[in-house]
Amino acid sequence: MTQEQILHDQFNALEREIQRLRQQQKAIVMLLKQPSLLEQNMVTKERCVEIYKITNHAPLWGRMLVSILR
Repeated sequence: MTQEQILHDQFNALEREIQRLRQQQKAIVMLLKQPSLLEQNMVTKERCVEIYKITNHAPLWGRMLVSILR
């Protein structure tokens, strides 16, 4: 593998990570726009799973959802 290919691969890996982070941002913004969902316990397990899928199973977001469901 050439150095150029290694750099292209790393660039693409970074792009994928940036996309995952953007998806997490969108999910957080959605919840911040509707704080009553959290306050009234209207974030159901099913909704949390949906958000978790949207964020590509991001570990940090998963931990946040677990804390919300407690």
